[in-house]
Amino acid sequence: MSERPSLFARLKQARIVQVLVVYLGATWVVLQLVDTLMGLLSLPSWVGPVAVVLLGVGLVVVLATAWVQSLPSTDEAEAAGERPSDWEVAPADALASLRAGRLPYLTWGRAMTGGVVALSLLFGVAGLFVLVRGGESLLGPTAIGAESTSAAVAVLPFQVRGDGLDVYGEGMVDLLTTNLEGLGGLRTINAGSVVARWRSELGETTTAELEAALRVAGGLAARYAIRGSAVNAGGQIRLAAEVFDLADGSRVDGAQVEGGLDGMLGLVDALTVQLAALFVGEGGSDFRGRALDTESLDALEAYLRGEALYRQLRLEDAAGAFREAAVADERFALAWWRLSEVWGWLAPGAQEGLQALERAQGMSEALPERERILLRVRAGLTEGDKSGIAALRSHLARHPEDAEAWNMLGEGAAHLPWMSRADEGEMELAFARAVELRPSFSPYYIHLIGLLLAEGREEEFRAYLDQAATVNPEDEYLEYWPYAWDFYWGSPGEMQAAEAYFFTQPMARRNVVALGMLQSDAAIRSRAAMGLFTTEAQEGFPFLTAAVEYSAGIGPALWDLPATSRAGGLVGWSLLTGEWESSRAELAENLGDGARTAEAIAAAVVAAWTGDTALLDQALDALPDTAWSGTYGDFGGAASPGQVIATAEAVQRLRSGDYAEAIELLNRITAEPRYDALAVFLLGEAYAGAGNWDAALEQYEVLLRGTFRPHVLLAMGRAFEENGETSSALERYQSFLTMWAEADPTLAPAVEASQAVARLGG
Repeated sequence: MSERPSLFARLKQARIVQVLVVYLGATWVVLQLVDTLMGLLSLPSWVGPVAVVLLGVGLVVVLATAWVQSLPSTDEAEAAGERPSDWEVAPADALASLRAGRLPYLTWGRAMTGGVVALSLLFGVAGLFVLVRGGESLLGPTAIGAESTSAAVAVLPFQVRGDGLDVYGEGMVDLLTTNLEGLGGLRTINAGSVVARWRSELGETTTAELEAALRVAGGLAARYAIRGSAVNAGGQIRLAAEVFDLADGSRVDGAQVEGGLDGMLGLVDALTVQLAALFVGEGGSDFRGRALDTESLDALEAYLRGEALYRQLRLEDAAGAFREAAVADERFALAWWRLSEVWGWLAPGAQEGLQALERAQGMSEALPERERILLRVRAGLTEGDKSGIAALRSHLARHPEDAEAWNMLGEGAAHLPWMSRADEGEMELAFARAVELRPSFSPYYIHLIGLLLAEGREEEFRAYLDQAATVNPEDEYLEYWPYAWDFYWGSPGEMQAAEAYFFTQPMARRNVVALGMLQSDAAIRSRAAMGLFTTEAQEGFPFLTAAVEYSAGIGPALWDLPATSRAGGLVGWSLLTGEWESSRAELAENLGDGARTAEAIAAAVVAAWTGDTALLDQALDALPDTAWSGTYGDFGGAASPGQVIATAEAVQRLRSGDYAEAIELLNRITAEPRYDALAVFLLGEAYAGAGNWDAALEQYEVLLRGTFRPHVLLAMGRAFEENGETSSALERYQSFLTMWAEADPTLAPAVEASQAVARLGG
């Protein structure tokens, strides 16, 4: 009997070491290919780890194949035709083995084919993912992190020397970031976030040690950094830039252009082309820009000055600079856009700001893609149009470092929650992310602090308030917020003092308190507090007065409001209490000659709910023939006559129990760019009527922060109870009773909620 070979001899016979060396070399090549494709195609970050796992599995398969192929019995079986030869795939034989419950015989052909198929599937699935979901958007902007996005470039402030170039220190960040974005798929880090981080770490100077400068870019998860200089030597300008790989801090390459100061616009464009070529090759020559789309050097420099002032919160000075830029070049879309934004912070609704917004909208095609998206969302907040929100989320998936975009997403969630479909978590995350990225820009704190105030989260409220005071001690809201806390959560004496304070304040501050009251169950405490929102408040948000009052269980008999403000309030009150007849009678009486749009819409909804076809016809006849701006978020504030008709028809279907038809009609409305929250509430009611409790809850959830809060608290209590979620149902019923603590306990909603709490053991 021959002696059995040792393990070492078997390993040597199987050439395991040679196979291992070859496989590791091939693995290195594959990983380099994966890394290259991830950067070029913006493949999702999970491609790398999955590739490593597949290569690990492949290593086991290859070593096992080497062992099997080295066995003498293998050669004998192959020679006898009992098994496939070394390089055969023999798919039919492999399938037969699998059907028989055996693993296919290992051959080199099968091992290599399996590896190729596995990697092909990986890249195929990743490519399909990018086409369908747009890169790293699987988790959406609520969960994505900068480290999981494709490699990006951060343009750092330029060092400047010589006369007339100061504005280009930070200005080159704006210019090159905008110019390079999207060229050949290139992604640049938002200029505002770069400058904010630079100032936070290095101060106002544009000069810094290279290592410290690169650290700023690395802190924003950039892969590459551009560091440069602008020098004026006797009227001759030299712009030079160097590209650094932040993986190891090495210099990749550089670019340089020279020319006269009057040719600065062309120099910036020429430098852009050279830099783009370093990243994307000949694709960089596609650039056809003109320094933020203006031919005027005076306009450009005024604009860059305005950006620097805006970041420093010198808003009035910034408005002056942007106005100067717009006057120097009336076709300079970015200047008009920025002027409207500054006025949005200085004085919302100011005529100059609205005019600037209108001018920017008329030239929106001239804006860079990012600003075009932000403009669409900003205009949508004014017009009740959701069409820009999806694009904004996609932008944030690609640019999670963009503080201004995060704040805009939060604004959409706060002002148009039924359109943005944002839950409470996304709204808080959006505002918190904006503050985190640009902590020195104190206006970003307003909504976040207000959110924490409404929820009574005092520790976080005080922490952000202290932070805001540190970054901007002159912020006018610093005096306001402590009073707002006392108004919501203070002792009776503190609340009384806060009420007295707010009675002396301008309408805008009163409205902030009113909006907060509609987000918090415990904030509505007394009839005296309602005085804050009568008379003057009607000039800004007329319907808000009625909404605050019925949210506290106060009925129309005590309202002292103009007919147009009462109209929507009557719909809201009747939807909540079921008391339709008195609302129908009042609206019918007011629906004569000269009836306003709000009254006609409200009358149509009430008429449909009460089955009064004559009043419905009269209300529809009183509607304007074309779409109108409406008061979005108010009951019945639809965007067009067609929506009013569809809403009335959906109400009739609800009354008759034809829930499927009602759902179809209401889904048609909510698919449009503009619609009112009423359609979403009715859609929830239709789903509830059909017994689809999860779908109903999905509709109700987005209405919690607004005029529908008492309605959806009660409706969610019913839905959770029907769905068997007792604790959630009990929580909603109790929240409703907290809002209605001072209401008439014999009113139907109070009776229903009280009985439900007792029934559920609360």
